[in-house]
Amino acid sequence: MSDHTTKTCTKCSATYPATPEYFHRDRGRYRGGLFSWCKPCSCQSYKDYAKNNPEKVAVRSQQAYRRQQQATLKRRLEKVRGW
Repeated sequence: MSDHTTKTCTKCSATYPATPEYFHRDRGRYRGGLFSWCKPCSCQSYKDYAKNNPEKVAVRSQQAYRRQQQATLKRRLEKVRGW
């Protein structure tokens, strides 16, 4: 029977306390609300992906920047109209 206060990373097989300190939160897809990979594995995986796919990462960053600009503009307009 496994201990519910610990969680094993499915990538590196290391066991850590099942807390957001060691695993990223993801309430929608993962049991217990924590991602299945530990934070070091998740970060390393993203770094490897970014190194191998710089064009995709650049496009995604530009899209996120544009979405943030639009959201900021919308909030500012709502604030001005509310005065």
